[in-house]
Amino acid sequence: MDRGEEDLSNPIRPYLAPLQLRQPSHDIGSVCEIRHYERLKNAKGETLLLRAGSNRARSLQTPRDDWSSHAALIQIKEPKPRDDKDPEITLEIQSPHMKLAMKTCIPQFQSIDIDQKSIVLQGEPQCIFHYRHELIDYHQKCAENNDKDAADHVRFLLDHMFKQLASEVLHFHQHMENPVLQPALGYFNLWMAFTPGDLIYVGSGCAGSASSEPADYLFKLQSMTRCRCPKTWCPNYSWELTGYHIDYNGEDFGHVYHYTKIQPYEGLKALQDLTVIPLKFHPDNAVLKEKFITRGKTFVGLSGEHFKHCKGVARLLKGTRTKTFLGEDDYFDTRLTHINSRVFIDGKTFSEARPTHQPTIVSSEKSFRTELRQHLEMKDEEYMICDDKVAGYSLQHHKWGWFGVNTIQEVEFDDDAFSCLIIQPKFKDMMLSLVKSHTAETNDFDDFIKGKGKGLIFLLHGDPGTGKTLTAESIADYVRRPLIRMDMSALGSSPGEIEESLTATFEVARKWNAITLLDEADVFLEQRRNSDLQRNHLVGTFLRSLEYFEGVMFLTTNRIQSFDRAFKSRIHLAIYYPKLDKSSRKEIWELFLERPGLEIEADVRDSGFIETMAGQNLNGRQIKNAVSLARSFAVSQGRSLGQQHLETAFAAMTSFETDFIRDQPEEDNDSVNNNRKRQRT
Repeated sequence: MDRGEEDLSNPIRPYLAPLQLRQPSHDIGSVCEIRHYERLKNAKGETLLLRAGSNRARSLQTPRDDWSSHAALIQIKEPKPRDDKDPEITLEIQSPHMKLAMKTCIPQFQSIDIDQKSIVLQGEPQCIFHYRHELIDYHQKCAENNDKDAADHVRFLLDHMFKQLASEVLHFHQHMENPVLQPALGYFNLWMAFTPGDLIYVGSGCAGSASSEPADYLFKLQSMTRCRCPKTWCPNYSWELTGYHIDYNGEDFGHVYHYTKIQPYEGLKALQDLTVIPLKFHPDNAVLKEKFITRGKTFVGLSGEHFKHCKGVARLLKGTRTKTFLGEDDYFDTRLTHINSRVFIDGKTFSEARPTHQPTIVSSEKSFRTELRQHLEMKDEEYMICDDKVAGYSLQHHKWGWFGVNTIQEVEFDDDAFSCLIIQPKFKDMMLSLVKSHTAETNDFDDFIKGKGKGLIFLLHGDPGTGKTLTAESIADYVRRPLIRMDMSALGSSPGEIEESLTATFEVARKWNAITLLDEADVFLEQRRNSDLQRNHLVGTFLRSLEYFEGVMFLTTNRIQSFDRAFKSRIHLAIYYPKLDKSSRKEIWELFLERPGLEIEADVRDSGFIETMAGQNLNGRQIKNAVSLARSFAVSQGRSLGQQHLETAFAAMTSFETDFIRDQPEEDNDSVNNNRKRQRT
């Protein structure tokens, strides 16, 4: 084929001509002009850049010719996507004056090297709109300084933006800059109110929030995007906001990515009616600033280890992992739970125990090293975007999780509980002295093998309801230390899971200087038998764990006769809790009836009535339940607690006890009777 013939089989070919490279007659980007191109592909799949409305084209790799190199702006229309989206527009800014203005006025370009490359904007020139006031001020300063070229170029850039966004700017002017009306925008124009770098307020319980926490919070906006396709059912049709908040990973504070969404809506909507809104448009922004500064300082103050009380909604991690594909990290599902219990705040141990849930600090953003005390030098805006929750452990639920900063309170210790404990004074003094003097660091008297035998193990045995559990609880309160309860439901089912849970629990107890309570420890302490290998494994696992336990542990049981002999040498002090006699029961009745906040009738104070109740064969837990049940009866009637309420509660409990014994199998009744005979002897 002759060179002059046209290849009609290639629809793009007729527009292609041999490229004549010439040296530009002007400096790059020196002329206030805009050149338009379209990006296309030829039959070979090669990407070409075609002059809009011209028969000249060039490949992407070809240097610019004189036609475009001097232009301040180059606009490229990208190929139309297959999913009916509008074609993207790319704006390349070549003008040195424009690049300097943008570097000066727009934060995202402050670190760019304007001498080496152009500034490229994808899509609408949103950043120019967002910083139009700064660019206008820059233009005016250039004009005042008689820098005509710079002033002309910045003016040309602003004119281009206003032309491209003419309808959007008109919409913004009518609904956002009207002094009479509340600021409002249509859904598609929401981006105009959200400037990168703004502090964004997210209302409590926002459905589009990544965390959906009950507390409101702030984050710093980085970008705001949505799918441009016209299909409203598209999962990316919502506005997605990306930004940062400040979190703590147990070592340092730093910026962490944050994501939230704004769902579509019809027509205009006032910004203050949105659950996600720039803080500057919120009617109570001044009050909110003070609120978030205060909360941020509290958040920072909760770094390290803190024994606290939490009353409110917490997000707790479930105890079992969700298995994932090979090569992916397992994670723990979460659930919102209302708690009113003691917690231990410890971000570092949380990250060690649940590493897949620790916050990932963005290395390119500012961080605060705690060892250098940089976190104590945060600015107010940095305090404002601190996380609204802290990581820790719920001592009641036996679960790791996050607790709202505003739900954290000081622990109210019950100082009277230990003094009210019904036990021989010599044992009370002995236990208290041992616990107060014992820490893993000060206990240097250990086994011949380093790390063994440094624990302090108490065994409390006796009938139910005699005060064994209360002893551990009251001592922990008296010495102001956390109490970690262990039970089979939290430890797992298989020997392997139980050993892993025991090791983890003992380790956090050591770190937090906590007291450990294993209530109803019979399953771990029972005599091993040749016929039950799984139980033998469980008992052996617990024995081995006790060897290296370094803290204080209370074991309670009412079945000491079935103990494995190997435990005898592991117990430092064993205390027997005998069945309550009448004087002990009377003392317990008086203690519960004199509890603060309990309103009682005068007839309850009658010594004869209390003597009568003390004569009933109840243990301490049953007495507590009777008073609690009677109080509920009284409250339901709107009255103070009287004799009638206590008698009704006692009758209900007695009826249940009778039914319980009657319905037991015959062999169980024989066992009960034998136990009673053994206790009498």
